[in-house]
Amino acid sequence: MIATLIGGSLAGCGPEPVAAPVPTASPPTFTAPISAAQPLGVGQDVRTPELAARVTVAGTLSTADRYAVRVTVQVLRGTYEFGPAMARLHHATGPDTTPAAGRAVPPVAFTLHAGVTQRWEITFDGAAGHGAQIRIAGPAGDVLAWTVR
Repeated sequence: MIATLIGGSLAGCGPEPVAAPVPTASPPTFTAPISAAQPLGVGQDVRTPELAARVTVAGTLSTADRYAVRVTVQVLRGTYEFGPAMARLHHATGPDTTPAAGRAVPPVAFTLHAGVTQRWEITFDGAAGHGAQIRIAGPAGDVLAWTVR
């Protein structure tokens, strides 16, 4: 009887629950060339009935083994979940390059609300050749693009 009472009182005790993982958004595969790509440094708008945001991409580093950009997202209306997983380096010849694992600053996605501006430094392994584009997936799967060279 005493063992039953002790066991019943300890039921539910145990380690602290694990915190929910930080969301990481996954963009669609970017396969078709985007002819309306803008030059680096130009802001592009994301407009839906629920969201108004401005996304700007600027190049920060270009070497033979790395390419890095600064992505700035300013939310004017609504919310936008954005993070490094939403960016791709699209090569004119060859497959897309995903961001280098763990090298983005900050390395995770955030849900951005109206009035918030957030900046990410995103690094890709490998050089960005002629005709490469930085592609950013919008919340509805639409794709914005900036011409690297």
